[in-house]
Amino acid sequence: MKKTIFPLYIFTFIFFLFSSCKQDNDNFNFFIEFYNNKIEAFRLENEEYKHKMVDAIFLGDSLTEGYNLQEFYPEYIVLNRGISGDTSIGLEKRLDVSLFAIQPKVAVMLIGANNMDTMLENYENILKSFEEKLSNTKIILLSLTSMGREWGKKNQLAAYNNVQIKMYAEKYGYEY
Repeated sequence: MKKTIFPLYIFTFIFFLFSSCKQDNDNFNFFIEFYNNKIEAFRLENEEYKHKMVDAIFLGDSLTEGYNLQEFYPEYIVLNRGISGDTSIGLEKRLDVSLFAIQPKVAVMLIGANNMDTMLENYENILKSFEEKLSNTKIILLSLTSMGREWGKKNQLAAYNNVQIKMYAEKYGYEY
């Protein structure tokens, strides 16, 4: 009896292991498709606004994407370029489509909640590209927010990163 139960446990363990891997892969594929669809939507929106002066573009992750800009800034032309789940690395790669193609009067950035441990590795690269490609755009850098539940475990890191963001803002002459 014991000889037949042990292989059953092994089979069950392996089945659930591979099932969760497939689910992770499905989730990853869903995110990639979602992300690429957002980038394509930004490209189409760029065509719509290429001959208009855009007042502000908001860049970031889900904290930005979920923000109803038209409700709070109805008198301005504002574009929301937030993508849920994005990181500073993803944002840096999509700046041409998300920001540089439009050249708004103001760019507001809140990024790093999804890669708080590594966000500073390329954050300054983003700021340097602003300096190079957005000479007539006012840049506003927003601080990371404190979080609750599991995310709350990183509040000290968020506070540290906010000090760094403030120092970068001072270094480049951007608002914080």
